[in-house]
Amino acid sequence: MDPDDRPPSAVAVPGVLIFAALLHALGLGELSLILLGGTFHEMGHCLAAWLGGRWSIFIPFGFALWGGSRSPVIALLFFCGLAGAAWACLRERCYGAVLACAALAGGLAYLGFAASEAEWEMWAVFAGCAGELILSAALVLGFYYRLPRVVRWDFWRYPLMFIAAIAFVESFLRWRNMDPELRAVVFGDAVNASRESGNDMVRLVNDHRWTAAGLIRAYRGIGLSCGAAIAAHCLWFLAKPAPAAASREAA
Repeated sequence: MDPDDRPPSAVAVPGVLIFAALLHALGLGELSLILLGGTFHEMGHCLAAWLGGRWSIFIPFGFALWGGSRSPVIALLFFCGLAGAAWACLRERCYGAVLACAALAGGLAYLGFAASEAEWEMWAVFAGCAGELILSAALVLGFYYRLPRVVRWDFWRYPLMFIAAIAFVESFLRWRNMDPELRAVVFGDAVNASRESGNDMVRLVNDHRWTAAGLIRAYRGIGLSCGAAIAAHCLWFLAKPAPAAASREAA
């Protein structure tokens, strides 16, 4: 069997999620969020910039530059990249990745062409903390799906899922446990120790008419939706018989 065709371990994701919950219970979750969550935070900003046809430079471990005016050239280049990735995934029957490319293309159509400048800026700022939830959850879900062989997903799915699961659990628990009336969220005190996260909250409240309680509800809803998707995948693959067992039953 080709390594990329081997089914992933059904217990890997639940095991890492339990480990991440233990880190949180031991008081080590905030450290993991600082070390790992910042990467997904900045990736969220960068992705929103690319979808909006703006330039963006991402540096791993929590640093990014993004902004500028809308550029049809950048939007076209990003679309061509999505189309090429979708074609490669379709050719190797990686249908989950094809759906992800289609979703990104829909985001490009809206942020890159339909959204106003103010709307794009709002979503680009919002995408920081949203990226901590959505992008980390997407990597966890991606553990269960195939990617083109050139990616070597048979190996990379395990370390990336481990990192993403820890970041997702801590970010999810942070928003779930946050008091909706906690005004400190506006200044970043309850969101992240970094000044960048605090600035995101200030900009959303001052420039885009969000409230602290509204932000908490929005991010909490995103976290619950992502958590439900992860839980559904965990239960499905735990209940699904292994190929060897299925073949023995058929015999």
